[in-house]
Amino acid sequence: MKKLIFVLLLAIPGLSANAQCTKLFDFTKTTGYGFYFNSLYTDGAFLYGMTVDGGTYNYGTIFKIKPDGSGYVKLLDFDSRTNGSSPVGALFSDGNCLYGMTQSVGKSRGTIFKIKPDGRNYVKLFDFADYKSGWGPLGFFTSHKGQLYGMTSMGGTKARGTTFKINRDGSGFEEIMDFYSIENGYKPRGALLSDGRFLYGMTLEGGLTNDSVGNKYGYGTVFKMKPDGSGFEKLLNFTGANGRFPEGSLISDGTFLYGMTEMGGKYDGGTVFKIKPDGSGYMQLLDFAGIANGSCPYGSLYYDGDFLYGTTRFGGKNGDGTAFKIKPDGGGYVKLLDFENDITGRQPVGSLVSDGRFLYGMTMSGGKNDKGTIFKIQIDSSYVPVEITSDSTANTNNEILPQTFIPDSTAANDPVTDHVIAQEPVIRAAITIEEENIITIYPNPANEKITIENSALNNDATISIFNNEGQLVLQQTTNQAKTEIAVSTLANGLYFVKVNNESGIAVKRFIKE
Repeated sequence: MKKLIFVLLLAIPGLSANAQCTKLFDFTKTTGYGFYFNSLYTDGAFLYGMTVDGGTYNYGTIFKIKPDGSGYVKLLDFDSRTNGSSPVGALFSDGNCLYGMTQSVGKSRGTIFKIKPDGRNYVKLFDFADYKSGWGPLGFFTSHKGQLYGMTSMGGTKARGTTFKINRDGSGFEEIMDFYSIENGYKPRGALLSDGRFLYGMTLEGGLTNDSVGNKYGYGTVFKMKPDGSGFEKLLNFTGANGRFPEGSLISDGTFLYGMTEMGGKYDGGTVFKIKPDGSGYMQLLDFAGIANGSCPYGSLYYDGDFLYGTTRFGGKNGDGTAFKIKPDGGGYVKLLDFENDITGRQPVGSLVSDGRFLYGMTMSGGKNDKGTIFKIQIDSSYVPVEITSDSTANTNNEILPQTFIPDSTAANDPVTDHVIAQEPVIRAAITIEEENIITIYPNPANEKITIENSALNNDATISIFNNEGQLVLQQTTNQAKTEIAVSTLANGLYFVKVNNESGIAVKRFIKE
């Protein structure tokens, strides 16, 4: 196999690009284990998640754990008969309850449930007992005007998946659209993204086909639709060259939609891409290439206003996956971490979440018990982006596959095979807001508006507000010590406020009710 040769500009040998990573938890059969593209949710005090397998009955669990790795609590054991089995996706919070979905229960083909953050008051809201309503949900919820919107990967009138909405008390379930053909895509995954007017999503398969190159069923699509199910529009066909098989969800910075594909692209290791909400402006930001930068991303991106962050399931120096960041214009790629079996866990899946200071995620295997791990990575703004180019000996398409990622023992300290080395750090201190009263947000919780007092950072500061899925929902600049921001149009839940100027970065959370 030919190797990629990377040209590194202004690199200083000997400095590693790996960010500080801490393994917080090793999963066991008792605690639950196994992840499809399950992701964590954080309310700032705890991380919440679900496992597909394990637990008392071996049908999965709901758990919470503190961000420092202490305080693990199993909130629920799924038993298959009464409360579902094999939960997937991520939990959604409205500030009062956590909502999620399971793949099956008894004769049902999946459930919708809610539960209190302390594990009390579990309620099964809906059974996917009717094939027409869809079955096999493989994603998580989006809120729009007080209702929960989701998708099923199968079922519906044409048996190719559905989109639906439901009230938070379990009433008013309505299947609003069927994925009906290869042409419009099928097997939707992940969550829908709402901009207030349209819902955006991706399908794993369907779209443009080409039997001559083995693309018989399509490699997936990007689509949008109105919240009532009308106005469906296919924005993009994945063809292989621009990626294939998108597994996660879309995120937005207010101008572009960003996502990843598991495979395809220049080296068939997957891609990072962006596209405008009207389907124009498509740009391939990154082609994953195996050992160099990982391959097969299996989740969604996280955006902090400066960089997009993500993980790959395979590739990297150890073949166990990578964590990376990249700018929204495709520049500034940095490999933050090479996952390493026992030390961090291997094969990260799902999406990264953040509390403003750390990124948190899970691996599907590795760790002390080879049942997966929870990890955190320090968000480090000190790295100066490096430019990466490949030479003419690069691998051809389809040469890099997951099973070919063999750790290269000759790669240590070799700038040719150890591909990414950080420049001399330019330290920019992040302010720990929970310890230092640099900014104040009130009222908190809030309903109509919040007031941000930031007397220590009052010179041309940028205020960015992110929801818990890493989506930038509001942004404005200010040179005032006190700034009011209307939040009445935001969905209920947890948000993070990031204040950034030349003095530093401050992050604090608030609850929208």
